[in-house]
Amino acid sequence: MHEQTSDIQNNHPQPTVALAYKLRHLAVIISSISLLAHSIIVIMSKKQIHISRSRIAIVILSIVICAAFLLTFAPRQTTQFGYEYQPNKPWRYSTLIAEFDFPVLRSETEQQHLRDSIRNAHQPYYQVQAEIGTQQLALFKQDIAAGKFSNVPQGCLKFAEDQLRRVYAEGILSPKEYGELKTTYPNGIRVVSAQRATHKKLDDIFSTRTAYESIINADSLQRWGTLLQTCNLNAYLQPNLSYDSRKNTAVLEDAYASIGQFSTLVQAGQKIISQGDIVTPGMESILNSLKDALDKRQGEHHSDWWVLLGQFLFATLVFLALFTYIYLFRRDYMERNNVLLLLFTLNTSLPLITYLTAAHTSLSVYIIPFAIVPMFVRIFLDTRTSLVVTLVIALLSSLVATDQYEFLLVQILVGFNTIYSLKEVTERSQVLRVAFFNILVAWVVCFSLDLVRGITFTSWDDILRFDYHRYVDLAISGGLQLLAYPLMYVVERIFGFTSSVTLIELMNFNEGLLSRMSREAKGTFNHTIQVSNLAAEVARAIGAKPLLARVGALYHDIGKLGNPVFFTENQSGVNPHDKLDELTSARIIIDHVNNGLRLAEEYSLPQVVREFITTHHGKGMAKYFAIQWQNKHPEETFNPEAFTYPGHYPNTAEQAALMMCDAVEAASRSLKEYTEESISNLVNKIIDTQLREGCYNNCPITFADIDLAKQTLIESLMRAYHTRIAYPELK
Repeated sequence: MHEQTSDIQNNHPQPTVALAYKLRHLAVIISSISLLAHSIIVIMSKKQIHISRSRIAIVILSIVICAAFLLTFAPRQTTQFGYEYQPNKPWRYSTLIAEFDFPVLRSETEQQHLRDSIRNAHQPYYQVQAEIGTQQLALFKQDIAAGKFSNVPQGCLKFAEDQLRRVYAEGILSPKEYGELKTTYPNGIRVVSAQRATHKKLDDIFSTRTAYESIINADSLQRWGTLLQTCNLNAYLQPNLSYDSRKNTAVLEDAYASIGQFSTLVQAGQKIISQGDIVTPGMESILNSLKDALDKRQGEHHSDWWVLLGQFLFATLVFLALFTYIYLFRRDYMERNNVLLLLFTLNTSLPLITYLTAAHTSLSVYIIPFAIVPMFVRIFLDTRTSLVVTLVIALLSSLVATDQYEFLLVQILVGFNTIYSLKEVTERSQVLRVAFFNILVAWVVCFSLDLVRGITFTSWDDILRFDYHRYVDLAISGGLQLLAYPLMYVVERIFGFTSSVTLIELMNFNEGLLSRMSREAKGTFNHTIQVSNLAAEVARAIGAKPLLARVGALYHDIGKLGNPVFFTENQSGVNPHDKLDELTSARIIIDHVNNGLRLAEEYSLPQVVREFITTHHGKGMAKYFAIQWQNKHPEETFNPEAFTYPGHYPNTAEQAALMMCDAVEAASRSLKEYTEESISNLVNKIIDTQLREGCYNNCPITFADIDLAKQTLIESLMRAYHTRIAYPELK
């Protein structure tokens, strides 16, 4: 495998990872500047722009505020070291070469070991108290003169006196202190006498007990042994050596000070560690020293203000890149406050959580479930926006990641897997399945990077040295992704979105408005069921959202609950319109739109469902009563506003599908026979009329989509109104 050595410059040392980090920053800055330049060109050109300048100013101001908010919690102290390692684990990076001289700091363990060695080799200092020996000899002579030893020959007393003088000259300690020295300082002590320190072995000095034994056994001729025992010499033996604490403290402090903070010097060009080498305690000290040296050299040329400015520019440019994409490719989002609020919240909260986790906990940033963000953006917005948001979140969060390269790869690939695997959430098992595959993707990425770094599994020792911590963190992150299901409800309520789960809940016929409609307006209920089936088929055919179209169709006529008997499908032979004039009848029919909006608000229906109520008739007319009025009043001026619905034409493909299906299904009930020709003529006539009236001018659908919708409606109605064969009678 080709090894690439680290690059640590003399003035600004930068290892490979740090260099890659800066190159990534540079790439982001260049791409952002190019996108901004393009947007400026678009603005300055005379093209039609639907976004107001005030809206753009508000977005830019929000970007600056979010960037400044992130800087409040972003790490201030940065390092150029850029490596992550653990003791007794393999070095995962390429060979590290020192490009400048730096001293190696002694570790605390090493310094303590040296202090222990100095203390063990130390010879404690003792002061000779000569006056004690002089006093005791004088006392002995005084007792001799007083006749205390009258039965002892003078020769024996003279011998005892000489021996007392000898042991005092050698030095005497207490038995307890003498025993402790034997254990603690077996190399001996230093005896200070007349400002001169002399080394003495412990065998050359005495305790009071050994001094007495030495005197008794000193007579080699065995003449005075018994007589000396009668002289009570123990009474004249006192310790004359005292521990000099001041001298000993000063000597030890000087010895400790000589250890020094540094153990050795790593020279420029010297190899520090190779890929796959084990990070031993000694190697850890060298790496820590290199990190401190890099931080010190950086501090000499780099202040916190420059770090702050760099972080602010980086965060601002990343946010600008996101919203430049939105301006160029999803301009409609710029006018939707809930979308902007969601994007700002997600792109700020996740990096903030990452910063706080890294700064105030011992947890790894890999434990954070970043995949929840692309999951929400994919469900509530679209795929492309989710991809861009994934990149933005990964870039902003990587500021605190030690191994930015690996962090970016893991989060980006996991985010992409989430986007590609999850289009809509209709079942809880979908979230569980995506989380499981996200764990697998993250593990495969980390495992592949470990193999690239040279980690093998050829021996049991290699397996034992394998770092499992990151894999455990990623598994925990995958488990936390399951929180997306309950959090989806919170996001919906706060930001005003509607998920597939909510739409499925709205399809419950046993509660709410649908249950009420099935009881109070059975004909309308059956009509909505038929329309919902048709709308779902058409939406599926033209690439729209079938579930949304189905739910919108189920609720589009809920306003008829106010006066159900005035609508044909709920009548049973008696038509109350026969007793009313055309204007009154038209007003009752038209009011079902406003009544539907009031019921939708009362039952807290999502805004996306309310739009179907507003648009299913658009700005069309109640043509039946309008034509009747004109036939009865040919000489009067016709006022079309009195017969016009108060809505607006569809804005989405799903709303367009409902308008087609609603009109076609209602008209199909008036057919006398259901043949392919009659159904085809009906469908084409109704939809072509709607096209001429401009009903679909604001919809993102093409003529090809309309033709496909026609064919789908014809086939669906043929299946719905198929004839059955007559069963023969048994003869």
